[in-house]
Amino acid sequence: KFRSWNGYRPDERHAQNYSILRLAEVYLTYAEAIYELRGSISDAELDESINKTRARAGIAPLTNSLATAYDLDILEEIRRERALELYSENTRIHDLKRWGIADEVFAEEIYGAVIEGTVYDGDESLYLPSIYPFGEKTVTVGSGENLRVIVRDGASNRRFTMTHYLAPIPISQISLTGILQNPGY
Repeated sequence: KFRSWNGYRPDERHAQNYSILRLAEVYLTYAEAIYELRGSISDAELDESINKTRARAGIAPLTNSLATAYDLDILEEIRRERALELYSENTRIHDLKRWGIADEVFAEEIYGAVIEGTVYDGDESLYLPSIYPFGEKTVTVGSGENLRVIVRDGASNRRFTMTHYLAPIPISQISLTGILQNPGY
């Protein structure tokens, strides 16, 4: 992942080889497709798909009994695994649009650093709350505590509408084929 193997040819005599599809993505897509088709996935199917990527990373396998014990939604776990495995590979926006949840996800606020209980709390020589346009908010953090955090990007600034699910069709293609423009463009 993210390696360039160009030391064995002279410069400007070949193109960079970038991965288009990785085996891990095939495993994750397979697991998602099985679940979407039937509404369930067996432990054997999890082992031949998503658990191969988890094993490579040294993470315990996902099983149906584990999901039941911890009240996990298997589809959400498959989607979460996809987000983690394919991080920074430009697939997330397409996944969110394909799942039809992009408008929900992009409507959420983005939080920054925790302020409460740190050296910055109350020390205006280190932290000036007034320079953050969206201010602070108290949220529940991973430990379960409610702490003050910086709001990096407020919900009012994050607008993803139904129009954004589709791209505009180029005018040249509309004039050639006579097809209609996507709604909102």
